[in-house]
Amino acid sequence: ALYNAALSAGREVGKLLVNGMISGVVSRRGALEGVMRDTIQAAVLRVKLRHLDTWTRHRREIASCYNDIFRNLSGIVPQERSKQHAYHIYAIRVEEGNPKDLSRYLSAQGIQTAVRYPLPMHLQPGFHSFSREGGFPVAEAWCQQVLNLPIYETMNPAQAAWVAQAVKDWVEDGRP
Repeated sequence: ALYNAALSAGREVGKLLVNGMISGVVSRRGALEGVMRDTIQAAVLRVKLRHLDTWTRHRREIASCYNDIFRNLSGIVPQERSKQHAYHIYAIRVEEGNPKDLSRYLSAQGIQTAVRYPLPMHLQPGFHSFSREGGFPVAEAWCQQVLNLPIYETMNPAQAAWVAQAVKDWVEDGRP
């Protein structure tokens, strides 16, 4: 535990512990890599580590289900990676239509989505001295197109097919 009399200093230390995040997706400063927050987390992760290979294999199978459906779907670019990819997230690029509209559509179907990186790294407040808007146009464009779909170690292929079918329906119904 950390104690200090100055609340603002405590907040700053707290932000460092979560890699400078001031909200769920915006970093005010560069990250402190490899900081282990506490021994309980270390103990839990040590147990989970035994299952990592199995969980990774399973997420690859789910990603393969997604890729099979999205591969020929106009306007949706699947996250096809090497066979070694862990797929801790599964991102698609929505090249035609608005990813926010797709997210709302999927939410109405009971499917949760996320946008993990709405702001490219070079535009994060903690990195403002390294670049400016327009400095990395591809990264900036992709941040406006990427949507993360559900993928987790207990997801089954039928659930992945249901999610993928909902995306396909949105595309084929003219992106309502």
